[in-house]
Amino acid sequence: MHHYFNRLKNRANSLGNHHQKYIRTIEKHFENLVESLEKAGKLEYIHFWKGTPRLSEEMDVVLSVAPSREMKLAYLACYYSLHILHLNIRSIDVLRLQLTETGNIEQRLPIYKKFILQTGRDFRKLTAAYMQKLLDLFILSKSMPEFTVVGVGSLAHQDDIDIGVIDDGSNTRKELNHVMNGVSRQMFKSATELHFYLTEHVGSEFYTASIQEFKELLDQEIQDFIIITEMLNAAPILGSNRLYKKFLHEITFRYHYQRRGDNKHHEAYLRGILGEIRSFLFRKIDQNKLNPKDDALRMLSGLIFSGKTIFRIYRGNRWEILESLIRSDPGRKHLYENLENALSFLESFRHVYQLFVGLEEDIYLDDPTIVENMQVVATILGYSDIGAIRAWDHLLIHYHEFVELARNTTEQLLEDVQEHVKSISSFSDMMKLSKDPEPYRSYPGNLALDFLRKSHFYKGTKFWDDILNELQDNESHVLHNFISDFLILRPRIQKLVIRKYGEVFQQALYPTIAFLTLIAQKKHQLECKQLSDGLIETLFKNLAVCRDRVLRLTKVFSMYPALMNNFLNLLNDKQRRQFYHLIQEDLWEPQAQKYKRLLASLVDIQLNTSHYFKRFFNRIISKHSQYIQYLNDPNSLDQVARGMLAIIDSLTDFSEQRNQINNYHDLEFLRVGLEALKGEPFDKIDAEFTEFSDSYLQVLFDICKNEVIRKRGKYLPTRDLIAIYAAGGHGREQAFDDDYDLIILLNEDDEEIRQYCNKIIVMMNCEIMKRGTMPHYRFADHFGNYITLVSDLDSFFSGNHENDFIDKSQLLGARMIVGSTIFHKEFEDRIIRPYIYDRCELYIQQMVNEMNSRHQDKRNIAKKNLNVKEGIGGLRDIEFILLMYKAKYKFKKPLNHRLVKEIIEKEPQHQHDLETLISHHYFLKRLRDLYRLTVSAGDVIKIDYLEPVVKILGYQNDKQSTGTEKLIQQYYKSTEQVKEIVQKLLIGFKNC
Repeated sequence: MHHYFNRLKNRANSLGNHHQKYIRTIEKHFENLVESLEKAGKLEYIHFWKGTPRLSEEMDVVLSVAPSREMKLAYLACYYSLHILHLNIRSIDVLRLQLTETGNIEQRLPIYKKFILQTGRDFRKLTAAYMQKLLDLFILSKSMPEFTVVGVGSLAHQDDIDIGVIDDGSNTRKELNHVMNGVSRQMFKSATELHFYLTEHVGSEFYTASIQEFKELLDQEIQDFIIITEMLNAAPILGSNRLYKKFLHEITFRYHYQRRGDNKHHEAYLRGILGEIRSFLFRKIDQNKLNPKDDALRMLSGLIFSGKTIFRIYRGNRWEILESLIRSDPGRKHLYENLENALSFLESFRHVYQLFVGLEEDIYLDDPTIVENMQVVATILGYSDIGAIRAWDHLLIHYHEFVELARNTTEQLLEDVQEHVKSISSFSDMMKLSKDPEPYRSYPGNLALDFLRKSHFYKGTKFWDDILNELQDNESHVLHNFISDFLILRPRIQKLVIRKYGEVFQQALYPTIAFLTLIAQKKHQLECKQLSDGLIETLFKNLAVCRDRVLRLTKVFSMYPALMNNFLNLLNDKQRRQFYHLIQEDLWEPQAQKYKRLLASLVDIQLNTSHYFKRFFNRIISKHSQYIQYLNDPNSLDQVARGMLAIIDSLTDFSEQRNQINNYHDLEFLRVGLEALKGEPFDKIDAEFTEFSDSYLQVLFDICKNEVIRKRGKYLPTRDLIAIYAAGGHGREQAFDDDYDLIILLNEDDEEIRQYCNKIIVMMNCEIMKRGTMPHYRFADHFGNYITLVSDLDSFFSGNHENDFIDKSQLLGARMIVGSTIFHKEFEDRIIRPYIYDRCELYIQQMVNEMNSRHQDKRNIAKKNLNVKEGIGGLRDIEFILLMYKAKYKFKKPLNHRLVKEIIEKEPQHQHDLETLISHHYFLKRLRDLYRLTVSAGDVIKIDYLEPVVKILGYQNDKQSTGTEKLIQQYYKSTEQVKEIVQKLLIGFKNC
C-alpha cells in the first residue's frame, strides 16, 4: 500500500503546510492500523484511498481492531487524516473539472456556490462522525445529561469549528463538561480546533450551557449579539434532536420578528447587528492586504441573519436563507442575488486560499511568497494568464469588485433594516408622546429616567440613529423635554443619573458622542451647560478605565470624522486636554495606528490653533470630512486642491464654480497653515500662500465677470483697461494677512464700463467676505467707489496732500494680480513715476517723518506685550525702509527677499546689514504668522499665550530660563538690531 500512500502524499504536498499534520499522523500509525485490520480480517471493510458514504460504520471497524484506548484514538486519528486529505483533494478535482468549460465569472459563480456547499456538507459529515466516536470513547459508561452539539460557524472552513454544547442542566453536566474537554484536546491534536464561543460565556461550565442558563443571561439584557448570531446559525451536529428543537423554540426564536408579540429581543439583536455591519461598511479597505472576512463576509453574514429574523426564516445556511428571502421578498430579488454572488465568490476564494496557502485571515500583497501562491489559487478558481496579465491579477480585480458589490448591496438593504427597527421600536411611543412642548406633551413620565431604565436591556448595542434623529429634529421638542426632565431632578439624583449614563456611554461610543455633541451645541439655548459638562466628564471618567478606549475612539473617528471634529470643537481646552490624554497609547495594527495619529493631530489642531485658523479648517472639514485623513499628508491635500482648481474649467453653472473656487481657497489655506504649524521653511510658506491667493482672485474675477456678462445678456469689452492690484501683505507675497488689501483700477472714464466693472467687484467682494477675510479697498474712501479711475488718482496726487505718502506707499508696494503688462506700464508712467519716483526725496522724507512719529508714540513703545508690527524695530520699520529703496532705485520687485538682493547689487557696502535685516524680518514675520495660527490674528503678541509658538519654533526650557523667555529675548534682540540697522541705512537716503 506504500505506493498508494506516496501518491496521496504527493497530492497532499500541493496543499498548505497545515496538512502536514495529517501526513505525519498517517506515517506514524498507518502500518499498525493496516496490520490490526488484516489480523482481524476486516481490511476489506475500509476505504483508505477514496471517499466513502459509510464514515461512521468504517470508524467503528477501525475502533474495533485497536487493542487499547490509546490505540483507538491513534487509529481513529489516522483514519480521519486520510479522509480529510481525500475530501480536500477530491473537492478541488471536482471544482477544476466543472470550471473547465466556463469562460467568464458569471458562469463560474454557480459552480463556486455548489463547490462551497458540497465541501461544507462533506466536512460536517466527516467531523460529526469523528466527534461522535471521540465522545463515545471519552464517555464510556459515565452517566451523561441529555445534550446536543450544534455547529454555529461556516460549514466548509477548516481553520476551526465553531460549536455550542447545550445540556439539560442536570447534575451530571460536570461529567459532560469533562468529556468535552477531552474531545476538544483530541480535536486540536489530530483534527481541527473546536471553538466553544456560544456556550463558554453563558453558564457555570466552560464547554456546555443549559437552556435555563441561556434564559438567565439573555432575559435581562441583549448581551453579546455575536452569541445571538451564532444561535441563529445553529445547526445540529450530533446529540439530542429534542433538546435542539427545545433550544430553538425557547431561546433562538425569540429573536425572530413577532407580528403580534413582544419584539424586544428582535429589536435588540437588530440594533446590535446594525452597529456591527455599519462599522464594517465604514472600514477602509487596506490596499496592501486582503481579508475576505473583514472586507465583506462578516457584514454579509450579519445582514443575511438580520433578514432571517425579520422574515421568520428557519433554514440554516446562508445560501438557503437567501433563497428563502427571494421567495419572501421578491421585490428585492436582485439585491439578494448580488449578496449570493458575492458570498459564493468570497467564501470560495477564502476556502481555496486556506487549503493551499495558510489558515491566516490576512493576505499580505507585499509578500512575494504569498503572491506567488496566489497564482495557484487563481488557477484553481478557473483563471488563466492572458498575455502579460497573470491569472492572479484577474482574480484580484474580481475580488475588489465583489467586495464593492457586497458593500454597496449591504448599504442599500441596511436602509430597509433600519426602517424595520424604527417601525418596531419599543421607544417609538416614548418619542411620539414627547414631541410636543410643555404643557401639551402626552408622555407622563420622566424621559431622562425612563430612557435610562428602558435602554438597559439594549446595553452594548450601537445603532440608535432613530432616537438620535428624533432628538435632532428641529420640529420636535423631544430633546428639550429630555433636558427639562433631567433638570427637574434633585441635585443628588441628577449626579446619580449622570453617573449611570456614563456607564452606558462607554459601551456605544458613536451614539454617545453624537448625543453629547447635540447637547453641547444647544447647551446655551437649553440652559444646560452644567449638565452638558457633567455628561462629558462622566464619559471621560468611564473611558479612562476602559482598556480598549484608544482603539474604539479611533474607530469612531475613522467612521465619523466630521462628528468627532464637531465634538472636539465644542469642548473647552480642559476637556480637549483630557481627551488628548485618553488617546496617548499606540495601537499595534498599522491602519488603526494611522487613524490614531490623525485623531491626535485633530485634537492638537482644536486645542492649539486660533479661531482665525479654525475658521477655515472647520468650514472645509464640515463640507469635506474625508480631507481629515490628509492632516499629516500635505502633498495629498495639494493634489486635491489642484484637482479642485482644474475642474472649474469644466463647470458652467456660476453657483458650482463659486462653491468650487471657495472650497479651493479654504483647502489651500488649511494646507499651507498645517505646513506652517509643522515648521516648514518661511519662504516656502509665503510662496505657496501667494500662489493660491493669486489663483483664487484671478479665477474669482473671471467667473464673476462671466456671470455679470450672462446677466447683462451681452459682452462689454474692457480692452485691458481694468486691473486688480494686491497691496499690503498679499502684495508683498507674504502669508496669513487677515484681510485682502485690494486696489481696483480702471484706465477709462466711460461710466458704463465703470458700472460694469463695479458689478464684477461687488460680486467678488461678496464671495471674499464669505471666506471670513475682509477685503479693503484703499481708494474707495477717497472716491466713493470700488473702482478707482486712473484719472482720479492723477488728480488726487496732483493736489499734493499732506498724508498722500500713505496712498503712494500702497501703490508702490502693490502687485498686479489681474491685468495686462500694457496697463501696468501706462499706470506706472502716469502715476508711479511722476508722483513717487520723480519726487523720491519728498516721499522718503515723509516716510522718515512717519517712522519717527510712530517711534515716539507711547502706544508703540515696548510694554509687557509685543507689538511685532508697529513696535520700534518691527515689521513696519522693515517695510518702510524697503519702500524707500524701491522708490530710490525704481525697483519692480515686491517687498521681500528678492528686492533685498537687488538692493545689495546697488549697495554692496550694506550687504551684511541688509542680510541681517532680512533674517530678522524672517524671524519677526514667522513669529507673527505662528501667533496668528495658534493664538489670535492680531499684531500685538501676548506673552502669556506664546507656548504653542515656542513649541513650534523649538525653544526649550533649561535651568536658566524657559523657552518662552528665550523667545522673548530673541524678539528684543531682533527688534533692537532692526532699529540700529534702519537708522544706519537711513543715512544713505539723503539723495535719491
